[in-house]
Amino acid sequence: MRYASESGRAEIVNNEGFFKLPLAVAGPKGSARAIKYLEEHPVEARQALARAFAAADKFRETQNYDRHWPAYYGLERLICLQDGSQCKPLPELDRAKWDQAWIEAKQRVATYYQLGMPLAATPTAAGPAPGR
Repeated sequence: MRYASESGRAEIVNNEGFFKLPLAVAGPKGSARAIKYLEEHPVEARQALARAFAAADKFRETQNYDRHWPAYYGLERLICLQDGSQCKPLPELDRAKWDQAWIEAKQRVATYYQLGMPLAATPTAAGPAPGR
């Protein structure tokens, strides 16, 4: 999410519920089973998350992905809707900060699903957790 503001990242996680969608789309019974699995099998869940992160790492610099979509979330968007003269494109995060932003994005995912241990400080690591 190197193009999103902090308020945009918060909106994606909290308001839009991107991270709860995989649990919610299964309906109440499916969601309950998934949550139970995460609670009863934290090691396996962390391993699955690590595999997902490894797959994402392979494609993180692909040219075929729109990295600007997160910029359409957050307070900046609302300000722009109220007053078009206030619309400004969000600046791209400094390239030197991309690896750390990648680590933080993965940490945010792991934290959401309450998967225990923190990520290692490398761009390819996996890890922990608040609210489902």
